[in-house]
Amino acid sequence: MDALEGPKKMRPKLLRISAALALAGGLVWQGAAYASQSGGCSTATCTLSFGFTGSAQTFTVPAGVSSLVATLRGASGGGNMGDGLATSNIGTGGGETTATIPVTPGSTLTVIVGQAGIDPAAGSTTSGVYGGGGPGGTGPKGHGSTGGGGSFVYGPGNELLLAAGGGGGFDGSGTWGGGAGGGAGAPAQAGAPNSPGCGGGGAGGLSAGGAGGVGLDSSLDGSPGTGPTTPTSTVGGAGGDGYIGGGGGGGGYYGGGGGASQNPSTCEYGTSGGGSGAGGAGYAYPGATDVSGKAGTDVSGNAPLSSGNGSVVFSYVVNAAAVTSTPAAPAATTPAAPATPTPVKLVTGPPVPPSPTTGMLPLGLALAGIGIAGLGGVAIERRRRIRRLITEEVASG
Repeated sequence: MDALEGPKKMRPKLLRISAALALAGGLVWQGAAYASQSGGCSTATCTLSFGFTGSAQTFTVPAGVSSLVATLRGASGGGNMGDGLATSNIGTGGGETTATIPVTPGSTLTVIVGQAGIDPAAGSTTSGVYGGGGPGGTGPKGHGSTGGGGSFVYGPGNELLLAAGGGGGFDGSGTWGGGAGGGAGAPAQAGAPNSPGCGGGGAGGLSAGGAGGVGLDSSLDGSPGTGPTTPTSTVGGAGGDGYIGGGGGGGGYYGGGGGASQNPSTCEYGTSGGGSGAGGAGYAYPGATDVSGKAGTDVSGNAPLSSGNGSVVFSYVVNAAAVTSTPAAPAATTPAAPATPTPVKLVTGPPVPPSPTTGMLPLGLALAGIGIAGLGGVAIERRRRIRRLITEEVASG
């Protein structure tokens, strides 16, 4: 192998290695891990709505959020087709509460969204609904409707922060609609009729549940509402059982009372039908600000504020300065080009013994040994030739 053969063969290999290293450098940069923060609302106002699910829902306060505006609506009480009605009456509406509440990032809020009261034509009314709506009373001439469930927001430790009351349920005849659910600062309404013998339930308040409607005897009375509410309690009073069932009370901070049942003949003062359930109370805890509320309907019996299941809506703004910024992508860099191999210069003329300074001392010593051995061989051959000439000369005489 001549002096250039090695470098010639090595040069392409070096270039291939250099190119591979350069490519590897690019891949290492492209694979650098930096996670961008997901979606969310870093600077804009965010809105999050909760609908009815039949179970508690949770919300973890994002970083950079110190307060939120919550709007809650209680569910409407159950409508009722009654005895001989062509269609069911629309249930009385739940109340509404709106307030701003302070929150702590990382803390968890629990949300309860009330279930609409049940019409006896649509299903059983003998048990309460989610959110604390009370059951309707039973009777051979008609079952009362269930009260609507309240909607609630609880803080850490299940501290009640906000509530919107559910509407009361209709009586079994479909004659008397339930009382409206209350909002914070807007009282709930009592059931109807407000008369002895088949009275409607009393409205839920801020310190006690509504009284049960009074029948002609105690066996026909509706049950009082209870409270204050918890995430798993039913606070609306049950409608009384009898000839025509009373309506169930609405859920709320404190529940509305259930309506009384009608006796087999008539209620006192000649009224017909049982009593309807009352609405549950709304509520805002002392730390809330900008509090406002509405009852489910006005006292004139206008259209319900809301019909069907309740709802809860959160609105909040994220303080971008309080949120860790998204890591910036690393700046792209061009990998350094590999060093170019130094070409080997062809040297003509006799070989030059390696210099000890090149680190080739062991090879030089080996070559010197070969040269010395070669000189010794030449001397021996010359002695043999002289000896052979002398021998031939002697023999020839």
